[in-house]
Amino acid sequence: MIFVPFMVVYTQVTGQLLSIPFAIIVGLLLPVVPVIISSILIILLMNFVPFLRSKNTIMILVGLITIGLSVGFQFLVQSNTASMTPEKMLELVQAGNNTLSNVMFALIPSVRFASEAISNQSIASLLIFILITVGLVFVYLWLANLLYLNGATSIGDSTKNKNKFKQNQLTSSQNNSVTTTFFKRELKNILRTPAYILNIILPIFIFPILLLILPLMNRSEDLEGLDLSGLNVLLVELTKNPVNLLYFGILAGVVVGLFVGMNNNTLSATSISREAKELVHIKTYPILYKDMLKGKLLVAILFNVFGMAVFLITVNVMFKLPLLLSIVAFVFSIAFTTLTSLFCMTLDIARPNLKWTNETQVIKQGKNVMIASLGSMVMIGVIIALGVVLFDHKLIFILIMLACLVSGLVALWYNINTNAQDKIIALEV
Repeated sequence: MIFVPFMVVYTQVTGQLLSIPFAIIVGLLLPVVPVIISSILIILLMNFVPFLRSKNTIMILVGLITIGLSVGFQFLVQSNTASMTPEKMLELVQAGNNTLSNVMFALIPSVRFASEAISNQSIASLLIFILITVGLVFVYLWLANLLYLNGATSIGDSTKNKNKFKQNQLTSSQNNSVTTTFFKRELKNILRTPAYILNIILPIFIFPILLLILPLMNRSEDLEGLDLSGLNVLLVELTKNPVNLLYFGILAGVVVGLFVGMNNNTLSATSISREAKELVHIKTYPILYKDMLKGKLLVAILFNVFGMAVFLITVNVMFKLPLLLSIVAFVFSIAFTTLTSLFCMTLDIARPNLKWTNETQVIKQGKNVMIASLGSMVMIGVIIALGVVLFDHKLIFILIMLACLVSGLVALWYNINTNAQDKIIALEV
């Protein structure tokens, strides 16, 4: 799916139809080497680095390295190709003497011979590429037979906790409300699960970082000399009027809230789905499930507040927005992400995904998460279009947004209060 479009464009640009047989062979074998290299690294780490014998630690470390390499590679691509024409870029890749090619060849040496086989229709390069691939497979099998079993048997879900219980801890108890208990439980569960850390918490920091480095990644001459100092002055003048302040603040807050909150709404869109393994026990508790959902909602709001704060601080560092505009945008971004969180929670109560084998699956393959993301994008488009249409009638736009916000919050929370208990009890686990 990734390789074929590149080859179609390559043959169209170069007209080298004889490259197609070479490309088919290379395309089939190309994924083998990266998988083999990563597998060998994991086997060696499991055996010779003691603190990486925790499965959770490995998952978090590999996830962080993957994201770091992805961002770094994107930065390298942009900085290396920003001022190049497509023809010049293709010529350099074929020659293999540019920074991008050198980095790729250093990470995966067989890529050089694969590139030469396709671009020059070289049978010798193709044979070398095949030999390297097959050779690495045998190295992997040898190392796996030698070391894998020892590493696999020593690995655990988490590192050992050497803390000992004290007598007063065993005999004392603490009373908390159901909402507080599930708030703490949800927070601990997210912070202890690598899949949730990488897919929910980490993007809160990644997005502002990308926002800061995007101008550095694009070194196009079109951006040289671009002065944004007048933007702050313009916004100050526009927001002196209270109606304008509310209009721009609500519009910015709604758009930013829905956009940044798309990731955070993953929590709400999997509120019940993530409890698949524990739901059989939870259903035996003599509690009101709306109180449990309140605790989960508070965690989602907490991450929304933190995510929006990080984002708006980053934007203010870059553009120095008026303080009042930032406050209004922040308040309405939290309000509308809370609205979407309630909608996602209602959706997950109605149709939870209780058939999953690992935490990544419930996040990545959940239909509710996809619906939440697509729904947020559609809402962003509709609200921007409405804001443009009602630009000369800003008060009407403000009233419509406030009415949608209040009515949506009331209707969704009423539905959870009245229907969640029966729906959760009726779920089959």
